[in-house]
Amino acid sequence: MSSKESQPAWQPFGHAVKKLIDQRGMNQKELAEALGWAESKVSNIINARTVPKDQDVAELGLQLGASGDLRAVHERCRRGPEAGGFTEDEARQIAKTLHPFLIRAEIRMSTLHRTAACLLGGAALMLLLPLFFPDAPAGLLATLLRIQEDAPVAAVFLGLAMVIVFGVPMWGFILIISDLIGFFFAGHRFDLGADDDSTAKNAVFNPRLGLPGMLAPSAEMPMSAYEKLATKRMDLLGVLLPADDEWRRRFDTRMQQIFRLDDRTPLGDESRLGYAFRLSVSAPRTLLEETAKIELSLAKHILLLRIGLMRFVKTLLLVPLTVIVVVLATSLIGSASADGPGGDSSRQLVELIVVFLFWGPMAVAAVGSPNRWIQRMSPGTGKVRQVYDDPRMVRFENGVVFLALISTILLWVAAVAFLVPDLARPYGMSLLVAVVGSLGLWVFTRIVWWRGYLLRTPRAFLTMLKIGAH
Repeated sequence: MSSKESQPAWQPFGHAVKKLIDQRGMNQKELAEALGWAESKVSNIINARTVPKDQDVAELGLQLGASGDLRAVHERCRRGPEAGGFTEDEARQIAKTLHPFLIRAEIRMSTLHRTAACLLGGAALMLLLPLFFPDAPAGLLATLLRIQEDAPVAAVFLGLAMVIVFGVPMWGFILIISDLIGFFFAGHRFDLGADDDSTAKNAVFNPRLGLPGMLAPSAEMPMSAYEKLATKRMDLLGVLLPADDEWRRRFDTRMQQIFRLDDRTPLGDESRLGYAFRLSVSAPRTLLEETAKIELSLAKHILLLRIGLMRFVKTLLLVPLTVIVVVLATSLIGSASADGPGGDSSRQLVELIVVFLFWGPMAVAAVGSPNRWIQRMSPGTGKVRQVYDDPRMVRFENGVVFLALISTILLWVAAVAFLVPDLARPYGMSLLVAVVGSLGLWVFTRIVWWRGYLLRTPRAFLTMLKIGAH
């Protein structure tokens, strides 16, 4: 879009370009030569006879070292003084309504982040649990090695089941950390070069915090106020960019590497500020844009937090159950060892199988309990089984159920391998009773404590192996 006559709406952009040219001691001809443009094109932009395109703004910003400021002025001119088509009374009413809403939204967002921080602290406390039984894994491993000499097949399947019992809580802990990373961070997509271009194909990934930065809404400010704000930014630049040559050299090198800039061209303070704003996702947004963004951010964080919090609770229930099983198994081993050197390996094998047999159905009951409790405290909201139609909400739970079932099957195989040679061998009847009892407990758990779909659990487990819990 161009015209031979000056367009008043674009005069502020021309004034901004002229001011930057003067600050750098250049003239229009020198700028045109540096950009590879005709001098008339620069003149038309400065005199508001041509509406600059996005690419023109990007090239000007790179050459003049003020990409962020020029983008803001360009956006302000594009919107016009009556952006959105609102009258002054309507704009005043919108501001009166949205300002309190944004305050409430920020308070709610802060509450969500405090909750996530508590989850982070709780997950860290789980790391201290091994301190309460530091010798248990070593003792169980030594016992397995002794058992392996007399019943190698049974010992192998028992060992595999024990790996699952130890691994599931740790797996849950890792997934909680993954949830928290997804809550606090997001993938920042920006493009190479001096300016962001949503249509560019050379997008670069760089993690950022889930909450972006903010810049004053230039489109809702008088141009004189925006210019004063830009001046104040440069006066206080040391808050963001320390006045240290070595620090700024390292910063320039980092920006040149991230954005693939020409390292022969030094960056000015305006350019450094612009790139810092881009990395922190700081952009000028109108009141309506900020409202839309906070609405979307709240929804995103709530969806992430409900998954993470539910997984945290389920893992928290698994941990004491696993601790009790491990402590009980260790105590039984110690009691058997007290009878003589090495203890009775057959007795130790049977005791370990019996103890770990009951971990599977109890683990399923543990991860299925939160949904039952919530439904019980919210009568009239449907049936518990309906939550299992949301695969992401119960993906971790289904994965635990699958692994618990696998651990039980492995223990059943270990029991069969122990009993097949001689059903009348010592402790054989006790082991057979335990196997039947564990089967009965599984049936009870399936009917009363866990209402999910058993056939969906293998797929949930494979999905988690492929893409995680998200």
